[in-house]
Amino acid sequence: MIKLEAVPPPPELTQALVEELTAKFKHDRSSVWNKDFIKRRLLEMSNGKCAYSEIRLQQEGKYMEVEHFLPKSAHPDKVVEWNNLLPASKFCNMKKGNKAHPIVHPVRDNPKEHLYMSNSMILGKTQKGTNSVIILGLNDQEHLLKPRAEIRDATQAELKKQKYLLSFYERDTTESQGLLLTGFLINLLKLGTRKEAYSATVATTILNDPHYLAIKNVLQANKLWTNEIEALEEELKFCALDTKP
Repeated sequence: MIKLEAVPPPPELTQALVEELTAKFKHDRSSVWNKDFIKRRLLEMSNGKCAYSEIRLQQEGKYMEVEHFLPKSAHPDKVVEWNNLLPASKFCNMKKGNKAHPIVHPVRDNPKEHLYMSNSMILGKTQKGTNSVIILGLNDQEHLLKPRAEIRDATQAELKKQKYLLSFYERDTTESQGLLLTGFLINLLKLGTRKEAYSATVATTILNDPHYLAIKNVLQANKLWTNEIEALEEELKFCALDTKP
């Protein structure tokens, strides 16, 4: 989970329409929130990912659902209130259900303050963080933990490979070798930016890997640490979780 920036409601969701849809929901319990323009704007806010698990939505059978942070069963007046809606995977939405325990809101809260990552497991720093892990099933083996572990392992393997390639540059410090190395690193760092699936996992893995720190030291020493790489590292710091509570 990473921090999301709030976006304004879609222009189609006027106050008059909110009132109309709310009244309809109260009358017949129909899915009045299931509107394409609502879903599109929510996906824009989350860069096409589940607001909780960061899986990529609307592809490979990963259907997006409009999640009501305050359950619609207990808060029917908020059924289409914009600040109560989030994009979620079917898995996370189903796990959360109508549970009333406080959990991390990825827009109003900073997940870094409530969650940390150990290997590929997400754990709670606070009670709200622990609630989030349990209620949302963030360490479910099949749905989330296994994919995160695979991405962590692939990221670590790529860093190990890049550290190996660095040894060739240290023997042959040509401009072409330097450009090759920085290109590899840039492509990897981009996978930990907020637009990518599981960005918190990738960013946390990279920033805490000793191979990355070794690569960074060599690039800086040889004046290959560019503004683009620096900006990408700052982006990864935004997405990464702490590795200790």
